[in-house]
Amino acid sequence: MFCSHKNVFISHSSANKEIVEQLSSYIEKLGVSSEHIFCSSVISQGIDNGDKLGKAISEAIGKSRVLVFLLSRDFVSSVYCMQELGVGWHLSEKGKAKCFCLVLPDISISEIRGFINSNVVKFTFIDETHKDELSLFAENLCKALHITPPKHSVQANNESVFYSAIKEKLSALLLKRNLAIALESEKEETIEKQKREIEEKDREIEALKAANIISSKQLLKEMRTVEKRTMEKDFAALGYTNGISKKLFNEVFKDFWYDIIERYEDIMKYLELSPENEDMEMLFATIYAADNKEKPAYEHMKAYIRLNNLQLADYQFDNFFQGYHGTMREVIDMLKEKAAKEREGSTKDSYLDTIQFLEEREKQLGFTD
Repeated sequence: MFCSHKNVFISHSSANKEIVEQLSSYIEKLGVSSEHIFCSSVISQGIDNGDKLGKAISEAIGKSRVLVFLLSRDFVSSVYCMQELGVGWHLSEKGKAKCFCLVLPDISISEIRGFINSNVVKFTFIDETHKDELSLFAENLCKALHITPPKHSVQANNESVFYSAIKEKLSALLLKRNLAIALESEKEETIEKQKREIEEKDREIEALKAANIISSKQLLKEMRTVEKRTMEKDFAALGYTNGISKKLFNEVFKDFWYDIIERYEDIMKYLELSPENEDMEMLFATIYAADNKEKPAYEHMKAYIRLNNLQLADYQFDNFFQGYHGTMREVIDMLKEKAAKEREGSTKDSYLDTIQFLEEREKQLGFTD
């Protein structure tokens, strides 16, 4: 049964389970007994058998003197976590509880200020560059619970143990954030560049319209042609036209990849063009392969093979799905040669993922011994 005397409620995302376990242990070392802490990821501090989770959490957060929120990108993406944060904010404004927000390195303070009154809630950053802030958090938490904090030497050792235990997790979160920022920056730069080029072409077209030189249909066709070339050039500059790996596919919003495909194919359809850019076909094939969509992956891979000037007869392409042995093996061997020449990185990963995808398909069709 959760104890209502001098208790601490720790709100967190289950994705940060390993870090919150260490946080709970750290708070215990401040002099707070385990039975006075509610943390759903710690077996002895969660709910009793038979209790309903929602009811148990509601009662625990309402009884607690101190509310600790472990903020991360996964936290703010969770409806339940944000509901707990809203309740905590309300209780802190009413003076019924003290709120502390511990911020993990995969999220910035600007992303969460809108949810929290910083005049009421205290922020503590959990990363290698803000180690001193953990001491202040400990001091304020002990003050809120009216307990004597450990001696300085003991506290310093507790902090060292805490950071050592979560070091790898913090590094992984920081890497994830930096990658997300880099990808978002690349996307924004690409979009802005496309906008500038389209605006420039719009100005040229407006001049032509004024001179009554070309028809409206020709104008639209010219605009689509410019947009198509811009997409091909910019995605080539980003390195995506050599294909993407499953890792990169999963690290970026899925809609981003499919928006690329949908827009490019709409332009091609409007211009009444067949596939003509091998790099874009490889990008689309690896996007579908990364999402386990076999048929469109093969359609685009087939187009890539033809555009790459492989000397294969038409009937071999016609039998691509039915299991022509030479066709699939030749594709695999070609990609292996390309992968062997690539440096380590996302391009090589995309080739290796595609090879694995094709070899698994080859086994399914019974081409291997």
